[in-house]
Amino acid sequence: MLLHRFHKLDAVRGVAAFVVVLNHAYNLIPGDNWHNFAFDYTPVSHLVNGRVAVIIFFVLSGFVLTIPYLKRPETPYPQFVFRRFCRIYLPFAMALAFATLLASQIAFPKAEWALGDHVGEHRSISNSLHPTCS
Repeated sequence: MLLHRFHKLDAVRGVAAFVVVLNHAYNLIPGDNWHNFAFDYTPVSHLVNGRVAVIIFFVLSGFVLTIPYLKRPETPYPQFVFRRFCRIYLPFAMALAFATLLASQIAFPKAEWALGDHVGEHRSISNSLHPTCS
């Protein structure tokens, strides 16, 4: 029975997650400049290889996340899944709600922009151009 965490595997998972973040940042760089050579044809390319990092992250996560279940074989599997769900999904749902609220305040600082009160203005313009539309 495994009674400890694999800190080195957790560290590799962290590095893999960081490489995925670097890959996304690399993909945001516009143009065909010097960075293409530097990131594609040098050893630095391993720092932005997101596909390999995702595979490593998922394989290690599958292994590492089974350890808590194996620690307590007396815990029923549905109870383990429910606890895992609450531990991961509830904070995710709260973060998503907060991000949605924040984005709505940034994108639509005035409520009438989000509610579409300006639609009537466009309708009157289209009616003057095409009187048959109503």
